[in-house]
Amino acid sequence: MDAAAWFTAAVPDQPPTILRIRLSTYTLGHELLLARHASAFSIGGTITLGELLLAVLICSQPTFREARQLPATLDSRLSTPFLKLWAWRNRRADLRAASAQFMAYLTAGRWMPEVNIPTNSRELPSPWPLRSLALLMHHFHLSENEALDMPLSQANALLCALFDTKGEIDLYSEGNSSMFKHRDELDRRAAAGEDAWAC
Repeated sequence: MDAAAWFTAAVPDQPPTILRIRLSTYTLGHELLLARHASAFSIGGTITLGELLLAVLICSQPTFREARQLPATLDSRLSTPFLKLWAWRNRRADLRAASAQFMAYLTAGRWMPEVNIPTNSRELPSPWPLRSLALLMHHFHLSENEALDMPLSQANALLCALFDTKGEIDLYSEGNSSMFKHRDELDRRAAAGEDAWAC
């Protein structure tokens, strides 16, 4: 695993400017709000200019408390002169390029170390952002607002480091990479009819 990625996650880069708005560092609160508003960037679906404007507006807010005060629909957001002007100035924006830039922002903000998941592991029904919120409050004694305002990549790095030290997760590393590649090769040969696993 690339050690530099861990430190970048712990100390995220400066966020970009998209559609003339400077984004804030992507937080756990942003992740929850995108899901709460059923954003296409959270649950999938067609990405329209309206969807992009909504996501940018949410992620431009520096704290969860400020972001959650936004109205639920983009139409009501356009009631202020500033937001009307913002939407009008971006009416001819390159949607594909801006969406790709926002997706890159999300990918960096959602960084998570690779974990080797056992085939017999139980799938947890609760959404992972809520589990992360509970774990940050429990293990790091953060308030709800402190946990919600933590950069998501930093939260992922800290939680994985914590559970790694406890021996509760198996993080992917270059050391076990060759072992898994060898296992996959044996599985491939066995699927082709070879007696690959014979001693």
